[in-house]
Amino acid sequence: MTVETLPFSLPTLNHLDQLKEYFNPKEPLKQLEAMPEIRKNQSAHPFGPWQIAWIVVTSPFRAILSIFLEAMSYFLFFTFFSRSLEVASN
Repeated sequence: MTVETLPFSLPTLNHLDQLKEYFNPKEPLKQLEAMPEIRKNQSAHPFGPWQIAWIVVTSPFRAILSIFLEAMSYFLFFTFFSRSLEVASN
């Protein structure tokens, strides 16, 4: 892939005709038309079959783990909160 550099300068902004030469939309359209058409295979998955199986198998464990950790965080928060209320009341 080659990068094309244009001799663009600030005085070019004052000349509309020269400015239009830099932004010619016909060239990119010709390049797009010349590209080979890529047809998507309907039987192909975005991931491999083992990656899909891994996601399907591990997703329930992740959900259960996140629910467990959230419950533990609430439990620890309320335990600490009740202890701080007990200390404040004495």
